[in-house]
Amino acid sequence: MTSIKNPASHEEQAYSTRFVRCRSTVERCIGLLKGQFWYLLKHRTMHYMPLTAAIIIMACAVIYNIALLYNVENPPEILDDIDLEPVPPPLLPSADMMLR
Repeated sequence: MTSIKNPASHEEQAYSTRFVRCRSTVERCIGLLKGQFWYLLKHRTMHYMPLTAAIIIMACAVIYNIALLYNVENPPEILDDIDLEPVPPPLLPSADMMLR
């Protein structure tokens, strides 16, 4: 679904206005969920069928709202060890570099 680019009637204008407002609300919601549930940010590709993805997002929204209701604090940031690249050891200064 998209908004009507050049609405010709009052009805089309009303539809476009409501559509843009709704889309903005949905995008803010998705942004909040991505901030809370790192899994939603992990991969930029869809690994699930659309229905399954919708169920996952709905479950995240329910959990988020329950956490708000009961004033649950955000957990500390969890790092996914699999995605971390090994850090190379620091280079030891050579004798030439130490003279400079």
